[in-house]
Amino acid sequence: MGAYEFQPSDFVNLGMDTTVCIGSSLTLDAQNIGTTYEWSDGSTDQTLIVTSAGTYSVIVTDDNGCVGSDTVNITEEDCASLEDWSQNQLSVFPNPSTTGIFKVIAAQTFSGESIIVLNALGQEIATYTFTGTEVVVDLSKEESGLYLLKTNTQTFKLIKQ
Repeated sequence: MGAYEFQPSDFVNLGMDTTVCIGSSLTLDAQNIGTTYEWSDGSTDQTLIVTSAGTYSVIVTDDNGCVGSDTVNITEEDCASLEDWSQNQLSVFPNPSTTGIFKVIAAQTFSGESIIVLNALGQEIATYTFTGTEVVVDLSKEESGLYLLKTNTQTFKLIKQ
């Protein structure tokens, strides 16, 4: 019985389709040290640094001329969250408000992120979710006083007069 010889087609594996954060990079590794590589972008290194969404493939040829290949799809998403906000990226106006209606504006889109409104006792009275770059906080049915608007990293004082 002869020895089994692994061929590149047996183990060329770029991994599962992957989603990365916009602006980040991912290194794809064709492995199989000692073989030749041809990536979809024409490069011939063992690894390929991916910096944008797309479909990436590699063809691996060993010293015996055996060929293996794999393809992976890379997508990007905006991974920014409220944790990324700094004090200058979120504004609330008017503050104070005579009507109890406040507009919270973000410097960038944070769809799906939540903010919480607390009363002066620290009790949660409302939760609002961003659907873009702004959300309207309606405290018109609340008594006049001090309220806190809380994100993951910031707390703002809202004053209803």
